[in-house]
Amino acid sequence: MGLHIVAGDWGIGSVIPQEIDLLEQFGISRPTLREALRVLSSKGLIASKQRVGTTVQPLNRWNLLDPDVLRWLASTELNLDIAHELLVFRRMIEPQVARLAAMDPTAEAISTLRNAFLQMQAAQADKIAYYHADRVFHDALFAATSNRFIGSLGQTVLAVLDLSFSLQSKSVIDPMIGLRMHENVLRAVESRSADDAELAMLALLKKAEDEMNAARRNNQFVPS
Repeated sequence: MGLHIVAGDWGIGSVIPQEIDLLEQFGISRPTLREALRVLSSKGLIASKQRVGTTVQPLNRWNLLDPDVLRWLASTELNLDIAHELLVFRRMIEPQVARLAAMDPTAEAISTLRNAFLQMQAAQADKIAYYHADRVFHDALFAATSNRFIGSLGQTVLAVLDLSFSLQSKSVIDPMIGLRMHENVLRAVESRSADDAELAMLALLKKAEDEMNAARRNNQFVPS
């Protein structure tokens, strides 16, 4: 049901199908359906009103940082504006995460980050494997901060990265360039240079945005 809403099958402001139709469509019990509706309502996707029914809510009411919503978004076609907003979100967070990671990383944190980078090197010929390794690298960077509040972002941050990577799949940074830029982040953390780590992450995200803009100008940006 969440996918139907996010994909626009049930448009913004529209009334979703009646209970009897949903039960038949999804082959579920009435208690399961009601629980699903409760969950979707808690995520801001739907709202119920007497004499109106259950309607799909505007995008600005959705909990866009909810991991389920982000996962559903990643499986649909979205416009470039969403991709830019995600990069802005990442620019607000990840350079500071890189800075914190470089302040006093443990030997284990550095080793985990380096191993993630080596995975990226080994996977550069396989786009999917490269994405997975890239995700591991960013996850390791958050873990390297040793900050429990940052760590508590957990699945939300990774879901944002998943959606961002999905939207960038047609405008990905060339692996050779991307590897060099990730290595700059790694070396800054290894040398405990907070300023360099922040600047390296800013440069990486700026390059991602430049590639996306270039793809758009060439009509090559196709969300996936």
